[in-house]
Amino acid sequence: MNHLPFNWEGPVPLATELRKPLERLFLQIEHPAWGGPTSVTFVRSDGSFLTVPSEMHDVAPRIEIGVLSFIQGQAPPNGAKVIDFGPAFRGDINVSKLVIEESGTTAESGVILQGGSEELTVVAGAFPYTLAVGGVVTSLRFEPEYPLDRYVRAHLP
Repeated sequence: MNHLPFNWEGPVPLATELRKPLERLFLQIEHPAWGGPTSVTFVRSDGSFLTVPSEMHDVAPRIEIGVLSFIQGQAPPNGAKVIDFGPAFRGDINVSKLVIEESGTTAESGVILQGGSEELTVVAGAFPYTLAVGGVVTSLRFEPEYPLDRYVRAHLP
């Protein structure tokens, strides 16, 4: 079975980066008719940025899977929608990954960040190169690439 991991090239484990306290989230929505954003940028309490787009991978004829990429230090684009986080995400954050299996390939396609009793889900979207963002972000349609019950929620080491 083939495996498509998150795209991450940082100096520390990805889970360490995702556990940093959050201040706000920027949503870059390039094609509103498609619904989901094309990237999200986390602004952390230490002032650093982590941008998350989705990459598409062909796994079979006419079948693609979205895999998340994580890019450090990229400032949010002008015109992005801003979501401020409440105190739940300014402390300890638990991180899980969402893994999908399709046509003999597993792919790391999403993350769930949990701060206190609140969750934020970021997963590859139903339209290519988009994201579905749900949980504390309620102002968007939540349209993941696959139904959430098809994903396996796993610990991100």
